[in-house]
Amino acid sequence: MVSARVFLRYEHKPLPWGVLTVGSFALMLAVLVGFNQLGGYPAKAYWKLFWPTIEAVGWAAVLISYTVFAKRMPAFLSKPLAGLGTISYSIYLLHFACLTVIPRWIPVPAGSSLNLMSQLYALTIVVPVLLSLAALSYYAVERPFLNMRVRYLRERVPPPALTSE
Repeated sequence: MVSARVFLRYEHKPLPWGVLTVGSFALMLAVLVGFNQLGGYPAKAYWKLFWPTIEAVGWAAVLISYTVFAKRMPAFLSKPLAGLGTISYSIYLLHFACLTVIPRWIPVPAGSSLNLMSQLYALTIVVPVLLSLAALSYYAVERPFLNMRVRYLRERVPPPALTSE
C-alpha cells in the first residue's frame, strides 16, 4: 500500500524514470547477489529477519519506476519484457525446482572462482531451461485454464422495451 501511495504521488513528476528504472533493477541485482554471498536461502542468520523488508522495498522501487517508465519504453524492449511478464507466474513456480534439480543432472563446472562459474552456469544453463519450461507450462497448462474461467464482467444487455397497448 505504501508503494501505491508513492506511485500516485510521483507518477506525474518529471523525474528521470528511465535512469530510476535501470538503477532500481541494478540495485535489486546487487541486493540479490549480496543475499547469495551471505548464504542465500539455506543460511540461518539474524540478518534474515530484515530480508523480507529489504527485498520488498527493492522490488517496490523496481515496480514504481518501471510502471511509470513503461509508457515511454521503446517497443524493442517492451515486447520481450511483456513476454516475460506473460510467463512470470510459471517462472515463479518453476525457478526453485530448476535451481535444485538441474545441477544434479548437469553439474556446475569447478573453476578458479566458483561464484563466477555458478553465475555463468545459471545464465547459460538454468535460465534457458527455466524459460523454456515456463513457456511450456504457461501455454500447455496455465493459459488453457485461464481461457476456461468465467467472465466476471459482461456487456450490459439493455432491458426489453416496454410496449403500451
